[in-house]
Amino acid sequence: MCGIAGYISNDFNENDILNILNSLEHRGPDNQSYYRDTFENKNVCLGHARLSIIDLQEHANQPMHFKNLSLVFNGEIYNYKEIRNKLLNDGASFDTDSDTEVLLKSIYFYGIAKAIELTRGMFAFALYDKEKRTLTLVRDRAGVKPLYYFNDGVDLIFGSESKALVSHSNFKREVDYQSLSYYFKTGTISSDNSIYKKCKQVSPGSYVEIDIKSLKEETTTYWDVNTFYAQEELKYSYEEAKEELEKILLESVKLRMVADVPVGVFLSGGYDSCLTTALLTKVLGYQLNTFTIGFDNKKHNEAHYAKDIANYLGTNHKELYCSSNDVLNIVSRLDTIFDEPFADSSAIPTLLVSEFSSKDVKVILSSDGGDESFWGYTKYQFLEKLWAYKKLFPAQLRQMMMAVTPSSLPINSYNLKTRIQKAKNVFTSKSFEKDLLLAQQLFTDNEISDLFNMFDADSCGNYNDVLEINDRYKKVSAADYRTYLADDILTKVDRTTMSVSIEGREPLLDHKIIEFAARLPQSYKVQGNYTKRILRDITHKYIPRDMIDRPKHGFSAPINEWFQGDLKDQLIDSLYSEDFLKLGIIDKAQLDNELDSFFSAPKMYNSQKLWLLFMLSKWCLRWEPKV
Repeated sequence: MCGIAGYISNDFNENDILNILNSLEHRGPDNQSYYRDTFENKNVCLGHARLSIIDLQEHANQPMHFKNLSLVFNGEIYNYKEIRNKLLNDGASFDTDSDTEVLLKSIYFYGIAKAIELTRGMFAFALYDKEKRTLTLVRDRAGVKPLYYFNDGVDLIFGSESKALVSHSNFKREVDYQSLSYYFKTGTISSDNSIYKKCKQVSPGSYVEIDIKSLKEETTTYWDVNTFYAQEELKYSYEEAKEELEKILLESVKLRMVADVPVGVFLSGGYDSCLTTALLTKVLGYQLNTFTIGFDNKKHNEAHYAKDIANYLGTNHKELYCSSNDVLNIVSRLDTIFDEPFADSSAIPTLLVSEFSSKDVKVILSSDGGDESFWGYTKYQFLEKLWAYKKLFPAQLRQMMMAVTPSSLPINSYNLKTRIQKAKNVFTSKSFEKDLLLAQQLFTDNEISDLFNMFDADSCGNYNDVLEINDRYKKVSAADYRTYLADDILTKVDRTTMSVSIEGREPLLDHKIIEFAARLPQSYKVQGNYTKRILRDITHKYIPRDMIDRPKHGFSAPINEWFQGDLKDQLIDSLYSEDFLKLGIIDKAQLDNELDSFFSAPKMYNSQKLWLLFMLSKWCLRWEPKV
């Protein structure tokens, strides 16, 4: 696990590559180095910051070269030993025991498309071919590892985080308004885009080949989750499907234990992390280190559940309770760790547990992806109810519902205005994947247009980018995998773990799992209110049901209470900072309304909205974008 970066430019300034590598030192504290080549008037520079996980010796450092190829690689190829044996049979030889050399030589022997097809892992890498005079940027199937690139036709700059690109003297910090609009809807930036103009991310499951001389790009999609949701359903019985899925899960968790350093597991007490831990301990016999974070606020605390599970499974378990000082310290660092606007407040406990576990391990397993692949979120149940109402309500009754306003109701309920508008929007929507976006927006489009002076209503990221799939459940699942998972969850885990120099691995995001899950009948995933049915039933083989079967909680933070207490002054100071307000992003009168709504009735207000605005203001103050 590492940080990669580099550029193609007419000019070479060593300070640029040194500044870039310095900005990524947290991703690779063990070694930083770079390689430079020249072609006609172009300078090609590849940089690497290494976190040593497999083959810790110096000879495995990068950039790595073979024949006409040079490689900088971030990630892990979990089945590299299997690929290495294939290469040995095909005449290759090796100087290291690293997965980097296996990747490099498999590209040389088999070509980039076949090499990727062979891999099971997470990766973002840049490959320079001296003969073809191309630079190819590649990202893994799910988008676990990030890869940004800026191309203005004169310079091309790439890196694992946008802060690496910003560190180059020729980078332009001009804000992309469509990305900012998307942020107001979701609290994230789309996984194939960036907050900056002329700057994108390589899309998950894709690679971009760039001609060194002209900087022209050609994008190839080598894997797309939509493809598997569009295929015919598997003919397994439920018991056969459960048996087959467990085999794939066991293989996946075992592969992610491959390392030359200590490995641990984030254990939250929910089904996904408990299943990962149970398979590793009960079936595969590993003695595990497990870690969890707790809060004094009982509504947001699951640490005691995790502790009970850890005791039952016999792990070496450690827990840390979050204090007020922890919160203030973490919040002061978020705008540096997340170098683009990012408004998932669960980044705080995720960062705390990452920092806590980094004292004992260098690799951590984070069990994300189960909810997206197996229909686990409560938002899905919300959508199902609305879809049912759409069918039941005649057109005239739907029209009456459109006339309902919060003031016309004799009740005052939590986040009522937004919830009513979201329900209306879903009622009138004709796209199931768009329903998903509408259901989880923090602010509705109407609210955003009042609040955000540069609103672009068409900014939907990848929510509408779904193949023709007739099944509404599959359309929503495919959309969520391509959006919320990649935009939010994987961004959060990558930045928090890497900020403290540990590697986060995702066993439930092995592509074999999602390819299998996408073709399962919906009834195998959800039955009434029983969500993630097949995953739960596998888990119950190893953990008693009464220990784990409880309402879904999530890895959340008590920000409502923080904004009324420890963070109140910081919230107001940041939002009303002269440097933030003069950018003209926010309508001040509407900002006043939001704060008045919160402080006058905090229990009725969705404080995630304020968190979104707070994180935006902190990002603007830290990174000084050009608006």
